[in-house]
Amino acid sequence: MIPSVPDESEDRRVRTSQSEINDMGYGIADTLGQRFDTLSLVDIVVPRFRSKEDEAIFGLFDAVNKGQNTGAKLVKYLQDSFSAVFTLELSRLKSGEVTSDALRRAFLNINRDYGNLLLPDVETRRKGSEISLTDRSSASVRTGAAGIIVYIRKKRMYIANAGNALAVIAGRGGTARLVAKRHEPFDSGEIARIRQAEGWISHRGYVNDEVDISRSFGFYNVFPAINAAPNVDEIELTETDEFVIIANRGLWEHISYQAAVDVARTERSDPMAAAAKLRDLAISYGSLQNIMVMVLAVGDLFKDKKKAGYYSKHRGATGPGGDESFYGTHKAGVARRGERAEGAGERYLNLLDREVAPPVGMVALVFTDIRNSTALWESNPGMQTAIRMHNQLLRRQLRAIGGYEVKTEGDAFMVSFPTVTSALLWCLTTQLELLREDWPQEILDSDEGREILDTRGEILYRGLSVRMGIHWGAPVCEADPITRRMDYFGPM
Repeated sequence: MIPSVPDESEDRRVRTSQSEINDMGYGIADTLGQRFDTLSLVDIVVPRFRSKEDEAIFGLFDAVNKGQNTGAKLVKYLQDSFSAVFTLELSRLKSGEVTSDALRRAFLNINRDYGNLLLPDVETRRKGSEISLTDRSSASVRTGAAGIIVYIRKKRMYIANAGNALAVIAGRGGTARLVAKRHEPFDSGEIARIRQAEGWISHRGYVNDEVDISRSFGFYNVFPAINAAPNVDEIELTETDEFVIIANRGLWEHISYQAAVDVARTERSDPMAAAAKLRDLAISYGSLQNIMVMVLAVGDLFKDKKKAGYYSKHRGATGPGGDESFYGTHKAGVARRGERAEGAGERYLNLLDREVAPPVGMVALVFTDIRNSTALWESNPGMQTAIRMHNQLLRRQLRAIGGYEVKTEGDAFMVSFPTVTSALLWCLTTQLELLREDWPQEILDSDEGREILDTRGEILYRGLSVRMGIHWGAPVCEADPITRRMDYFGPM
C-alpha cells in the first residue's frame, strides 16, 4: 500500500504500486488462492521512510490460520501500525544500541499492543469501562501471523522475520542466499526455547499440537511458547547483489530458494514481471494457498540511471556488471531454448538463462570428476540424490556464467568457455556452492563426504568433492553427428 487509501479495510484491498521506489526497481504479485475468501495476506511498502530519500520499508504479514476472518484483522493491524511503532523505536535508541535492537523491539511491542486489545487486564480495568476493538473470542486468541520486514537505509539492509515469511538475496552469478530464518518447531534451538517456556511439540511437529511454526505474531493462547521475537540480519549491500525476493509460505513451500532466483533472473529487467512469474510458477506447482511475492532490484542502488536507464532493453544482456569479456559471450548468438539434447537436459534448465553458443577457436575446456564416486555409489544410499543435486548445481552455474556443456560421462562433465577467466569463475563459484549445498545426511555422515575444517575453522570440504582441470588452446571443433552438439578433439 503506497499508502493505505480510505476505501481500504481488512476485507478490501485497493492496491497502488510503483515500478520504482527509492531508485530501486520494484515489483509485486499476489493471489487470494483457492482456499481462502478473506484478505489474510497484506504487504507494507513505505517509500521515503521517515521522510528520507534513502530509506524505505518493504514487507508482508501472512495470517497462519487463514480460514478465520480474525486473521484479516490481525494482519491489517500490523500493516497499519508497524511504520509508526518502528519510527518510535528508532527514536528511542540509546547509546550503544543499534538499528537491529529497534527492529526487534518493534516486533515485540506491536505484538504486545494487539494482545492488550484482545485481552485487556480485567483486574485493573474500571468497572463499566469500554474497550475498543476488543475481541475476546477464542478464534481471535488462536490467530497468528508470520511477518517479515526489509528495511533499507542507504546501502545497508536489515531483515527481521518471525515465522515462515522469508527473503532471499541473489548475489553474483545468481547465487541464492537466504537472509531470514525459517522458524520451525523441530529446530534444535527452538525446541529448547519452547520447552523452557513450558510448551511442547507434538509428533507431527506442531507447538502444543496447534501451530506448525515456532514464532509468530498472535497465538496468545500458547504464549510465550510462541512469540514474535524476530530473527534480525544486517547486510551491507554490494555491487554483486542483484535483487531480493520477499515471499510468504505460498511460494517457499513449492519452490526452492535457488530456483526462485533463477526464475527471477530471466526477468531481471522487470521486477514486476519477475514477481508475477514466480507467483504463477508456484500456482503451476500446485500451491492452493494465497501467495505474495515482492522483488526488489537492490542492484539499482549502484547504477547511474542517468547513463543507463533502469528499463533499458539491453539490461541483463551480459553477466552481472556487464563485463562481457569476463563472463564470456553470455546470451550472444544463443541457441533456442530447449535445443540441447533431450538426454542430457533437465526440466529445471528451462527456468534458467539460455545456453550460450558453443565457443570455437581458442577455447577453455574444463573436465570435472567426483572424488571416490565409485565407493559412494557402492555403499551410500544418498548418492542418487546427491548426483542429481551435483548435476543441477553445475548446470545452473554454467547458465549463469556462460559456459557450454559438451557432454557427460558418468558423473564427469566436459564443458567449454570462450575465455579463461569465465572458466576460472565457473570452477571457483561451483566449488564454493558445493560447500553450501544441502547434501543428503547419508553423504555428510560418510568418510568421503564428512565436513573437514582448516586450522581457522573454515570449511575445506563438505559433501561431494569435485576435482576440476582447466585447459586452454585451439582444439578441433566439430559437431557430433548424432547429438548435433559441439565436440572438441586434439591434444590440448
